[in-house]
Formats: sequence, C-alpha cells, structure tokens
Amino acid sequence: MGIMVPRMAEFLEKADLTPRQRSVIEHMRDGMSLGEILGFKPEHRDALFVQSYRLLEAGEPAKARDVLTVLYQLEPLDARTIFALAGTYQLQGDYATAGKLYVHFLALDATNGAGHLRLGECFLANQEYESAGDCFTNARDFANRSKDADTAARAEQLLAVVAEKAAGA
Repeated sequence: MGIMVPRMAEFLEKADLTPRQRSVIEHMRDGMSLGEILGFKPEHRDALFVQSYRLLEAGEPAKARDVLTVLYQLEPLDARTIFALAGTYQLQGDYATAGKLYVHFLALDATNGAGHLRLGECFLANQEYESAGDCFTNARDFANRSKDADTAARAEQLLAVVAEKAAGA
C-alpha cells in the first residue's frame, strides 16, 4: 500500500464512501491511474488521441482539448497527451496554461527539443525574453543531439527574434 498523509488517511476513514469509491482510492494509492483502474486499454487511449488530432486538423482546438482533458484525467503521466493538450491551449492564446503543461511534459521528457521550443514560444508570447531565450537554446541543443533538424532550425530562428526583441526593449 502506498504512503498516505495522516490527515488524508483520517479523512478517508471517516468519509461516507461506497465500497467502489474506497477501492478506487486504494488502487490510486497503490500507483494505478484512473484509466488502469477503469480498465481503459491502450488502444482506447490511442483512438481518443487520434480523434483529438483529427479535431485539431479540422480547426476545432476546443473540442480537441475536451478529448485530451479526458485522456489526461485517465492517464496523467502520458507525455504525448500532455504535449498535445498544451498545444490546444497555446493555439487559443492561453500561454500561461500551455506553459504549465509544457513544464509538466518536460518533467517527463526533459531532453525533448520540441517541448523546450513550445515552452519558449509561450514565454516569447508573454514577452519574457530571457526565459524564452533559455528555452530556445535548450531546444536547439537537444534537437541537435537527437538529429531533429527542423526543431533546431526553428529554435535558431526564434533565438534571433528574442535577440531582436530584447535589444528593442
């Protein structure tokens, strides 16, 4: 059984929960995701992910975000879902939420150049040039190591934008 904070254990002991609710809590305490507890299979997650991608292609980022939010709730450590969910917020100009999700993504995949690039774009949109520059430098360096020429080139372009903006500030 997983570790539980004493106050939480006391609360759960006194809470009026059904046996099913208690079972879900026990499974989560043991490290299972909600998706695993509910028997949500990888092929189901893949199908929903594809659906969200198609919604994005159709110009429906809010609907895609709804699907991705469900996936995130079911599997909160699925890096691709987090990255895609962040992208929906970024597309709609919510750079603060997108940035937080990209940070979560990078906690799971710290050397992903695209993740650093997207986080840098959020900083750039918020005129946080120093942080943006740091992210673009990381993006370029990680992309070069992984031979991702497109990401490295885009990071270089954005580093030039940051230098120009910072000089004019």
